[in-house]
Amino acid sequence: MRVQRSDDPAGSDARPSGLRARKPALVFACIPLVLVGGWTLLTWLHVGRFDRAPFIALNLLFSLQAAYAAPLILLAQTRQADRDKRRDKAHEEHRDTIAQQQNQLLRDIHAQFVRGHQQ
Repeated sequence: MRVQRSDDPAGSDARPSGLRARKPALVFACIPLVLVGGWTLLTWLHVGRFDRAPFIALNLLFSLQAAYAAPLILLAQTRQADRDKRRDKAHEEHRDTIAQQQNQLLRDIHAQFVRGHQQ
């Protein structure tokens, strides 16, 4: 089987696909789900008494997670906005180039039409 490469500058050939691409996100989502579910179950069943005031420690952990996640989310949004600006600028330049080429073609066609009727 031969792999065909495209000339896509964005590198879509390098992007993983299918379950392999989603696996890190699934793991990242499932581990906290299992931990919080286990914590809730153990607290509800009064096993181990590791959380003497129900869910206070869990609430503190959520607060800690939010404290470090919020700046990361803002950073990711800023980086995405920068990428969007670069992409939009490249698209605008591409549209301008195409518009100039179309205008030149129309001028050429018009010039040929005028020359054809003058003869």
